[in-house]
Amino acid sequence: MIKLSVLGSGSKGNCVYVEFGDYGVLVDAGFPYKETHRRLALIGKSFNNVKTVFVSHGHKDHIAAVPQIQKKHLNISVVKDFHFGPIAICYHDCNFEPITTRPFLLSHDDPCYGFDFRYKDFKLTYIPDTGCITEDAARALFDIKDVKNHVVVIECNYDLQMLTEGKYDSELMERVFSDDGHMDNIETARILKEVRHDNLRLVMPFHLSSENNNPVLVKYEIGKAVGPSTQVVCTEQKRATQIFYYA
Repeated sequence: MIKLSVLGSGSKGNCVYVEFGDYGVLVDAGFPYKETHRRLALIGKSFNNVKTVFVSHGHKDHIAAVPQIQKKHLNISVVKDFHFGPIAICYHDCNFEPITTRPFLLSHDDPCYGFDFRYKDFKLTYIPDTGCITEDAARALFDIKDVKNHVVVIECNYDLQMLTEGKYDSELMERVFSDDGHMDNIETARILKEVRHDNLRLVMPFHLSSENNNPVLVKYEIGKAVGPSTQVVCTEQKRATQIFYYA
């Protein structure tokens, strides 16, 4: 059984909890330690359930809890230095199906990685901060051989009109626009329309700007792209999503 919840996402913190069988993983840990503990408790979990933390990059909204996790939980592995190729995590003993984690490089102003997790016929593709879909990210998204349940957590940072008419100065706006910045709703929808397939169960737009985006716009654009058979659930800064279950 796979259990998945985005504990929160936005410029003030990003964190995803995934449980493969009984092996719990945090993907990024961008809330303060106590807040991460509180949000885990809201979904019935704790740091006792976490075996590994994968860190996409070094910005505070992705690593805030990491120093405390490393200090308080010596049994939790923190993985943040990557070599290309799969990282196979086999828990307890080799009678269990391994979790295969493949990192891939994104395009951001701090070296940033996405992750492609596979467990049996389940696949989670995690694409956080990036200004564009890199070749490696596209390869991960389109690699769906033997996948029966595909979940995509993907950046959908801003609406172009809201950003250009908003309060950002030209320098900050240029940073967001750039290929090393963030992706907008239309670009995310474009790639998802190409990826669309029968076993794409869930898309979770991620890292929405509180000033320059609107969940209604996001759900409309992404919904059009993936079609009615794929569930679209926007992640939020202030609260965790429900837990999604996959056999």
